Amino acid sequence: MPAMALAFDGNNAAMELQTRNYFFMDSDTGLECLTILPSSNKASLLGSLIQMGTHMIYDVDRNKLQFESLSQATWSDSSDNRSPLLCLSSLVVVSMHYWIVCCLVKT
Repeated sequence: MPAMALAFDGNNAAMELQTRNYFFMDSDTGLECLTILPSSNKASLLGSLIQMGTHMIYDVDRNKLQFESLSQATWSDSSDNRSPLLCLSSLVVVSMHYWIVCCLVKT
């Protein structure tokens, strides 16, 4: 598989992906599926498969996204002492809220 990275605005803002982050293999059928879909608008979502193996910290107050591979985890930003589990649970809550709002708007 070719190497893939997500490029963001900012210094060194590229998220290197492993094949497991963007391909899914069905063990029953042996079929492989690309798990990235085009967006019909300007918004894009980073699903759980793409985020797997990566610490992701969303700092809404400073309008900042931080990410690093679990194998390279340094937590170098000392101003953010929240645990990764708290950040992940917050992300899940925000994602669920987003989908609920989107579903309500469509109906």
